[in-house]
Amino acid sequence: MYMNLALILLTFELQPMKHILLSILLMSIGLLKAQTNSQLLDALNKASNDTSKVRLYGKLSAYYMITKPDSATYLLRRRFEISK
Repeated sequence: MYMNLALILLTFELQPMKHILLSILLMSIGLLKAQTNSQLLDALNKASNDTSKVRLYGKLSAYYMITKPDSATYLLRRRFEISK
């Protein structure tokens, strides 16, 4: 009984720290995503064959699907046009 109470109290005390760590993790993922998007755009501009472009358009559209669905739709249309 006392052990459960101690665990519950410990959990409540650690909640702010968990939120801070989660926030830091999410911000770092956002930074990595931004770097990846710019790298994919650079690779797309340098791509010489259609197969590479189709793959890069697919990867870029996956990144933009949640944050910018209009951009993702545009990229998927471009992917479809190239793949014809």
